[in-house]
Amino acid sequence: MSVWVTIPTGGRPDQALDTVKTWAMLKDDDIKIAVYTWDKRTYDLVKPFTDWLELGERKSFAKLQNYMASQIGEFDGIVCGADDLHPFMNCEHLPFCCNKFDGNALFIFDMVNTNQPCHPVITKAWYEKHGPKIFDEMFIHNFCDTDLYRRHYGTFVKIDDIMFDHQHHATGKRKRDKLDEIAQNAWDHDQAYFNMKHRRTA
Repeated sequence: MSVWVTIPTGGRPDQALDTVKTWAMLKDDDIKIAVYTWDKRTYDLVKPFTDWLELGERKSFAKLQNYMASQIGEFDGIVCGADDLHPFMNCEHLPFCCNKFDGNALFIFDMVNTNQPCHPVITKAWYEKHGPKIFDEMFIHNFCDTDLYRRHYGTFVKIDDIMFDHQHHATGKRKRDKLDEIAQNAWDHDQAYFNMKHRRTA
């Protein structure tokens, strides 16, 4: 059994390749890589390094994460990844942690957000109990992680000795691009839905 890193991506072929190749360095540690992409160049570049790969139409982060989780087959855990999420510290221990804390979701610090997991790790037993959908697909892009953490807060375990490197444009580690603009344009919609769902006022 393995821990899968599920990566939805498109329009960022070089960035996606860099991310996938970085995770591929951990394949001997039972890390597998799943990529769903909506552009052929990305598909061709990452193909040699992936264990599951599909080319299709662009959909939201939430929908694609849910879809990939349903398609990859057996797993011990799923890192709900992104094309700018890299392994950073002790990620080879993810399979051990997913087995040790099976039934929980893992909160791994991504060097961006200290208050919640932006890229949660889902264990097999957690998925069997709370799946098959991980994220609420009504979110276009933003707040789906916040909503997940709010709904299942009591099931999360924070793992302090493993870290990700989320190279989000807000960190200055990459430039903002068209996909970031799509996400930003959806902010008001997603925030309004989150506030309605959790009965908060803006």
